[in-house]
Amino acid sequence: MIQHTQLHNEVEKPFKCEVCQRAFVLRTMMVTHIKLCHTEKQHICECCGSSFAFRNDLVRHMRQHTGEKPYKCTHCDKTFGMLKSMKRHVRSHTGERPYPCGQCGKAFSDKQHLKVHIRTHTGEKPYKCSLCDRAFADRSNLRQHKRAHQGQSRRQKPRVRPAISQSNDNFAIQLPVAQSQPVQPPVQLQFDDPIYNAFLMSYKDVL
Repeated sequence: MIQHTQLHNEVEKPFKCEVCQRAFVLRTMMVTHIKLCHTEKQHICECCGSSFAFRNDLVRHMRQHTGEKPYKCTHCDKTFGMLKSMKRHVRSHTGERPYPCGQCGKAFSDKQHLKVHIRTHTGEKPYKCSLCDRAFADRSNLRQHKRAHQGQSRRQKPRVRPAISQSNDNFAIQLPVAQSQPVQPPVQLQFDDPIYNAFLMSYKDVL
């Protein structure tokens, strides 16, 4: 309990890392820091090549490849690959909020949510946009902001119209016109048969 209280109070940090001079309240924290940051990671994943300083980290990582989820929620059937993920989920059933803000008293169910909230008091915005000068306290807000940039670029992108080759400024689309057939003159029948001509002459007065 005394060691835990030291983490929340402004106390001396007597344990210093010999490599980067970072100071710690507890010796165990310094040893963990050295192993994580300054020691070769000897535990290597055979599936993807990722390396870890602690064997337990490798065991947890391997569950991403095997799909193993040994931790089951006691309130529902949901399972998890990591114990801390299961505990965070259980709080959604119990309503427990074990992480209070030291400045305003607001409590949170997740330690990361508290960390983001504290930035509203300190003004810290570590997540900077690479496309403009804006910065954000939460990574999710930065991702949402970048999507706005992508949508704006799509709206501003000019539409490309197909090029039309033309010989001059004025052009017209010529459609095929059906050619009319020439009008044939009426056919004049000529009868050279003398018998038929005599027959017509005999009925000339009648007609």
